[in-house]
Amino acid sequence: MHEQLILSIRSRIKISNEGINLLKKILIPKEARKRQFLLNGGDVCQHMLFVERGSLRSFSNDANGGEYTMQFRNGRVVDFGHDNFFQ
Repeated sequence: MHEQLILSIRSRIKISNEGINLLKKILIPKEARKRQFLLNGGDVCQHMLFVERGSLRSFSNDANGGEYTMQFRNGRVVDFGHDNFFQ
């Protein structure tokens, strides 16, 4: 269930099997449907995300209702709301 994330982590840093086992205890896998909102306007991001398959898009609306893509990520990336995560 966590295989792709573990491979991604191990490709970037050295981590012991003990460290991996600790991660497995706290990680919560979740699935999202296509076009599902993960956050709504005004929500504060409190989680890190690993996209195993598919894409993740963040966008903003202007005062006139125009939609602007802020980020677009394809699968196997770790992402989170940088501005909110460290507050």
